[in-house]
Amino acid sequence: MNTLAMHCWSQVALLAASPFGRGRSNVDTTTLVIFLGGAVLVIALISVGAVLGHRAAHKWRHNSQAGLFHGLCKLHELSRAERNLLSQVGRARNVKLAGQVFIDPSLLNPKKLPPALRDKQKPIAALYKKLFG
Repeated sequence: MNTLAMHCWSQVALLAASPFGRGRSNVDTTTLVIFLGGAVLVIALISVGAVLGHRAAHKWRHNSQAGLFHGLCKLHELSRAERNLLSQVGRARNVKLAGQVFIDPSLLNPKKLPPALRDKQKPIAALYKKLFG
């Protein structure tokens, strides 16, 4: 199996390195080195991009208000509807820091809801109970 794969890849490399496709059977070393160097460069660029992307995602998760909110929602196992509701409560209450809705129970008090959220009193009460017991 491995020898068949190696044979196939060597044929692909030879065909790709040849500027005229099948018309030329002898590939000089310079052309093959340039082809392999280009392949290595592409792989290196993809690897560097993946590492930088991972670092940016890590930084976002650990050093931003949105990342903190997302992490707390995940920790409390909130559904998408609950996350959206919690976000709506924060916006309606003009909360500056998104994570503040997790530490201030008065923001989710079902009896003191802003007029825009009064129709969602039952889900907010359930969310209040889930977060603050």
